[in-house]
Amino acid sequence: EAFKWFRQAADRGLPEAQFNVAVCLTKGEGVEKNLESAATWYRAAADKGDAKAQLQYGIVLRDGIGAVTNAVESVSYLRRSAYQNEPYAQFALGQMYQVGLGAETNMVDAVKWFRRAADLGLADAQYSVGVAARRGEGTAKDAAEALKFFRLAAAQNQTRAAWVLGEMLISGEAGVKDFAEARKWLEKAREFPEAATLLKRLSAMSPAELAAGKVGSLPVLDTKLPVTGGSTNTPPSTNQVSATPTEETRPNTATTTEPATNVTPAAVTSAVATPSVIKAAEPSVPAPVSSSSNQGWVKWAVIISVGCTLCVAFGMGLVVLSLRARLQSLEREISKTNDELTKANTNLTAMVHIVETRMIALAEAQEKLAAMRQLPSVGGDPSAERYKIRRPRP
Repeated sequence: EAFKWFRQAADRGLPEAQFNVAVCLTKGEGVEKNLESAATWYRAAADKGDAKAQLQYGIVLRDGIGAVTNAVESVSYLRRSAYQNEPYAQFALGQMYQVGLGAETNMVDAVKWFRRAADLGLADAQYSVGVAARRGEGTAKDAAEALKFFRLAAAQNQTRAAWVLGEMLISGEAGVKDFAEARKWLEKAREFPEAATLLKRLSAMSPAELAAGKVGSLPVLDTKLPVTGGSTNTPPSTNQVSATPTEETRPNTATTTEPATNVTPAAVTSAVATPSVIKAAEPSVPAPVSSSSNQGWVKWAVIISVGCTLCVAFGMGLVVLSLRARLQSLEREISKTNDELTKANTNLTAMVHIVETRMIALAEAQEKLAAMRQLPSVGGDPSAERYKIRRPRP
């Protein structure tokens, strides 16, 4: 039912609905799974400026899932999403710059985008900024800054950050030693064997040894971090693009890898230990909005869209009726004018006939007059006869 409403709104060009249609097609929820069609809907929403759709379409292009792999275009869409303050896009864009995929390798830009995502609260990005600050890659080397970001990430259950934070608090690398706090963070990271070993060693120490700071020889974490796992920082369901952080020190992670000069997509897959960020498999995508309230706004969007269409149609109908009435009025005026012109033409014809008749009569009169003038006179000059004084007879 939700997919039906999403599809109706998507067909009307609503980018949020187009994004949700793509999610349903990706996961096969409410409709048969179709990654190619999902990619098409992701792009439709992304081209209308939807940040989450731009993120997802960037991942689709990067991993070639439902579309042809295109790292350069992937960077373009990720950048557009990142500029809209989408933290997962910022983190993914930073990884692309770090490994040189779709763009030239640039650790400064990579750390810039990691830091932007970290400032928005993304734990994996906070961990990555901590790694960069601890090593001085793409930014100034600063153990205190690294400790701050590791603490922020660990507070969000980023377990590898908790592991490194515990080690730094034990060694005092940033000028701070705190075994009690170190124990707390190592407890959160005990899923890693090396962190568990550190925790056991701390637990075996006497209070006097702890107070004296004699922790004995500790394993160097820079060479013992695991390849995968460790992050419990799960993105919200509406932004489900998992970004498990990269390793701090091993060269098979995106966040801390020494960037290769020629990196292929396959190399990125092995270099980045993030199962749902860079992999040649189905992308992790946001769950479609399924609550009744969110379904309600889609229904209202459809209703409002239909209402606006009806209003426009009604207005156009009124305009047509008005034009039709005006046209009928003009037709009546034209008909009346034609009648008057016909009547005037009839009168004119009658007058012409009268004039012609009178002109004929005049011509006849002139002819008669001319004929009379041509008659011969009796007894000489008719004028003399005319003016002759007649005497009366006796």
